[in-house]
Amino acid sequence: MGIRPVSRTVRNLFYIKRLRAACPWPAICVFFGIMKRLCLLILLVGCSHDAKRENPLDPELTPAIELTAAIDDTSGTVQLTWEPYDGRAPFAAYWVLRSQPRLSDVDTLATITDVTQLTFTDSLLDGDLEYNYHVSTVNQSGFEVASQEQRIRPLNLPPVQIEALTFDSATASAAISWTPYRGPRFKAYQVLRRTSELAAQVVEEIDDIAKTDFTDTGLRANTEYFYQVVVVTDRDEQIASTELSDALHRLVDTWALPAKSFTPSLRLYFEGGRIVALVDQGAQSGVMHLWTFDTTGQLLSDENFLGFAPASTLALAYARTASGRRLFALGNGGPFATHYGADGRTGDWDFVLVAQEPDGQLLMREHALSTEGFPALVAEAQRQVLGEVVLLLGGKYGRVKIATADRVFFDDDFTDFPADLNGWTTETFPEYRPDASPIVKDWILRLDNPFNDGITSRSDPEWRNFYLETEVIASSEGQQFAPTIQIGGDTFSRYTLKLSLLDQQAELTWLFSPPDDSELEAREVRISEPLPVIDSFSNWLRLGAVDGQVSASVLSPALISDVIDNASFPWTSLALIGDTPALTVYDQAYTLTPDGQQRQVATPFDAGVGETRVWEDRRGTKVGVCLPQLGSLRMGRVPSGQEANWSEFMTENIGPSTGRPADQLIYPTSFDVGPDGRIYILDAGNARIVVFSSGRRYITEWGYFGDGEGEFNFGRGGRTSAGDRAFAGSLVVDDEGFIYVVDEANARIQKFAP
Repeated sequence: MGIRPVSRTVRNLFYIKRLRAACPWPAICVFFGIMKRLCLLILLVGCSHDAKRENPLDPELTPAIELTAAIDDTSGTVQLTWEPYDGRAPFAAYWVLRSQPRLSDVDTLATITDVTQLTFTDSLLDGDLEYNYHVSTVNQSGFEVASQEQRIRPLNLPPVQIEALTFDSATASAAISWTPYRGPRFKAYQVLRRTSELAAQVVEEIDDIAKTDFTDTGLRANTEYFYQVVVVTDRDEQIASTELSDALHRLVDTWALPAKSFTPSLRLYFEGGRIVALVDQGAQSGVMHLWTFDTTGQLLSDENFLGFAPASTLALAYARTASGRRLFALGNGGPFATHYGADGRTGDWDFVLVAQEPDGQLLMREHALSTEGFPALVAEAQRQVLGEVVLLLGGKYGRVKIATADRVFFDDDFTDFPADLNGWTTETFPEYRPDASPIVKDWILRLDNPFNDGITSRSDPEWRNFYLETEVIASSEGQQFAPTIQIGGDTFSRYTLKLSLLDQQAELTWLFSPPDDSELEAREVRISEPLPVIDSFSNWLRLGAVDGQVSASVLSPALISDVIDNASFPWTSLALIGDTPALTVYDQAYTLTPDGQQRQVATPFDAGVGETRVWEDRRGTKVGVCLPQLGSLRMGRVPSGQEANWSEFMTENIGPSTGRPADQLIYPTSFDVGPDGRIYILDAGNARIVVFSSGRRYITEWGYFGDGEGEFNFGRGGRTSAGDRAFAGSLVVDDEGFIYVVDEANARIQKFAP
């Protein structure tokens, strides 16, 4: 540059000048100026001789130079240029000086002693400051003349702009891209990430100015991540972009369960664009429901279809066939869990499988009682009954129909009770429960003189033919063990049909009480037949007589599999592999033949099965089962034609380790598979949802124990009376990939984005 030190005198004068610039008091500064000039005069006097001399302090001998300044935003520099010195006083130096507006400090950037050097580049700029520049010319006598001042705007250090932030839940990643940095002094890009709970941290640093993208992996779902790109300069300046945010599997909706004073247990299924929930409302209700929601949480229907109290959420399962028939696998939790086996024995049962027709009615099977032991009713008095119908204490009753040969006297399901009794009155008013199924107890119906003879039926030959039908429930709740219907009074014939839960049988009784003037003898005939009576299930009792020929039958739910007992825990699961029902009772796998016969699969599981799901991938049909006690999910592909042996193909495993250090599944109770094959597992013991790829690779997770948004309470894991751990919860994925999670203890369903 041609810069060299000036003389000691000049340096001393420069020092005086710098003191002047830094002086906080103008008077002192003036004093120093005067002293400087006196010193120069003394020097001139001491050096005088006979030659003619010019005054070195004469400004005309040392004129100011003309200065220009220009900032270069690309290089981050200021270029100073000035005209050459043309004064008569001998040249000593150019002083390049810089200051900031409104500040008294002056920085000497350079001392240039080469009179021909007319430029200087300032590369030491701060990006957010204005600067004032001037160049002082100093002659050899130390006299200084400053150029005009040039003010430079702040250096432009432009931030980059984030062009795209794309979250990919399939890889638990976020791809971010930004515009290239157009400013000076680039050193690196820093990609910063933060959450609402965690401070920003640098997740990537890139020293290539042309590389303007980055993919951040290993993200946790339902967590909002904020991203920012910061440019770091070689002077460690930091220029930050604006912040953008998004999340994987974000919580998009929450709706409360339509429960009353208790929390129901639910198993979720997706069916025809709707969410179907199989619901146990507990012992307080004793009734099972089917709730149907749309995907916004609107309750579309609440179907009260079965009076039953299963042992737990894991004791409920559901599947729907292509014909629209619904299958229900149920593990019993009632204290009177008895059944009548095909071998004639009576014992405890843990599991049944029932069906519901597309019209909503349970598939029923009629059991006709043999009346061969009844004597022939030859006498006219024996063929008569009084117009009295009694529903005896010992049962719960629903719809009641009473008819003769050509006339219906009464037919009501009590949905709008009290209703028009069609000429009948009640001797004992029924108990009506509007919050559950229409049920009455201990009710006597009496006919009010329909024939105007003052005697209800003696003179009416039609009552030789009668028909009585009613829906009944035998239940251990309230010790309603034996619902009984009776037609007839204290005189003439009286018929009674009883269904006994404790005895597991149906009993028909004919009692004949002759009138006082009759020579006939009193008679009583009783017949009974074993019959499977399931606690809290609806049955129909039918009792009738035509010309003295009595008939009696019981309609009970058709158990389309044999009743299974002695399971370690009353768990069950159910799914359809094509048209083949695949079910489990605890650890044992079964299939059903087309005629409803149960077939045990040879290979049991090594622990109880909590849930079974079936899905299709590119290579065929896959089946998966949750094994809560082992903390794992078992899967396999079932070859076509091998559906009857489905459990033998479960060779793939997820868990208990998730593939992350020291991280395991604890009691996974439910799972489902999304449209792209991703596997979502409800990890009840850890109060979270864990996601795996179709290849069983860990992707991400979300959830903590609690009641906040995105948090879960699937239970604390205490031991049940059977010795198992008490967890609950269910999830399902719809055909668009949205995830629905039953958060039972918080009485809600939470919906998460794909």
